[in-house]
Amino acid sequence: MTIDERIDALTHSVELLARIHIDNEKRAASNEKRMLRNFARTNRYITQLALLVFDHEQRLRSIEDTDGENNG
Repeated sequence: MTIDERIDALTHSVELLARIHIDNEKRAASNEKRMLRNFARTNRYITQLALLVFDHEQRLRSIEDTDGENNG
């Protein structure tokens, strides 16, 4: 293999590595966006669940208060 062939092979290798690096950066950015969307969605679900629990607790207390008035 001549020096020119080696330089050409190295050039192709560096170009390939550069393309792989760019693709990985794009994929990482896409994954970050997906992760942020998933965090936002999970946060909404947790908030909704907390509101349901709070509402349920209020209804139970209301029932307990009504039962206490009827038995007292």
